[in-house]
Amino acid sequence: MGRRTRLPTPPIGFRPLPRLRSQARQQSQATPAQPATEVRVFEVIDDDNDPDYDDNALHRRKKMKKNSIAKSHGRARIKKEVVASKSKNRLQQDMSGIKPEQRSRATRTTRQPTAVVSDVSDQKVLYNQFVLAEATRLQEDKTKLEQTVAMDQEKLSRSLHDLQVMETEMLAARALHRASTDALDTLHRKQRTFLTAMHEAIAQIVRYQASIRTQLQLPVVAEPGRPIPWDRLETGSMGAQEDNYLNLIQAYTLVFDETKTTFDAFCRGNQELFQHSLKLQQQASDLNALKQQLEAANWRLNDTNRQLLHDNQALRLEVQGLREANSRLTTSMGRLQNELDVLCRTSRQLHGDMVRVADENKRLRAEIETVTQQLAEFTSQAGEDRTKAREEVEMLQRRLSEAERELIKLAQDALAEVLGGFGATE
Repeated sequence: MGRRTRLPTPPIGFRPLPRLRSQARQQSQATPAQPATEVRVFEVIDDDNDPDYDDNALHRRKKMKKNSIAKSHGRARIKKEVVASKSKNRLQQDMSGIKPEQRSRATRTTRQPTAVVSDVSDQKVLYNQFVLAEATRLQEDKTKLEQTVAMDQEKLSRSLHDLQVMETEMLAARALHRASTDALDTLHRKQRTFLTAMHEAIAQIVRYQASIRTQLQLPVVAEPGRPIPWDRLETGSMGAQEDNYLNLIQAYTLVFDETKTTFDAFCRGNQELFQHSLKLQQQASDLNALKQQLEAANWRLNDTNRQLLHDNQALRLEVQGLREANSRLTTSMGRLQNELDVLCRTSRQLHGDMVRVADENKRLRAEIETVTQQLAEFTSQAGEDRTKAREEVEMLQRRLSEAERELIKLAQDALAEVLGGFGATE
């Protein structure tokens, strides 16, 4: 069974149901007439096995419509001929002298009163005028009909031309759509190949960088080997799903963003490694210079210590000789004893200063190592921390140089005091 719909008039290709036809026949037999606004129920017949269904119903209705149009045109033509014949008959009756009382009622009501013509020549003139008027009217009707036909033909030609143009544009649009679909499919394959290769290369570079940072005991910046979300790109054929172009573009944008993020992380890590290597080189050069300075200071301190030991030994020998030679000089011995006490105190102070300088040196070395470790730990911090660390290193270097200068000055002062004391004693 097909679907049922209510229509005011039976459309082409529809027919009433058999049951409804029998009911309508019974109602027509029972009731004489039905109102014009009756709504009838029709069924769409789409079963090819139905023997009552006629495939040519549409063609039959079109043919009947054409026949009805032709019949209406024929009736109009016959009506015109009848009117013309009636006019001719009236003219002949007027010319034959029929009285108005002998004419029919319809003729009397429609005919205009004509003048009584007695002369045959006047009748011929009137007849010729009538024929000429009828011919003129027919010619005007023919001209109007030809103009109407020409206008209809022109409209039809324009419609055909528009249809041809629309068909050409539709074919061109289909060809363009097919070409764009093929181009998009090719672009999709190329983009996928390019993205895969680029992502693999960047992942390999990031893994290599991560291994380097692991060897250097630095934090890893980017995650190596992050996969591409191809499941978001698997949307079928490009030509079959044109509506998913925006989703594909968004997915490609996501892949490009993720790849760019990984590549930016790689660039940042590479830059940090480069800066870290420069810092390590600078620190190594600074440490080498500091080591050389410390070694030179140590050599100078050793030379000073040996010189002091030699001088002390010479002083002891001289004191022993002076004690043996100047035993009778008690006052000089007391003064010499005092000077020896001063020398001992100075030696102890010098020894204490040396111990303090050695402790300060150890402390400075420990602070330098601490600062170096802090610099190694905070390589990713901003330039302000780097400037502070550099200032601390410079301050420590200045303090170390000041300590060295102070130690040298103390040694020189002690040596000058010792030499001055011995000179005064002598």
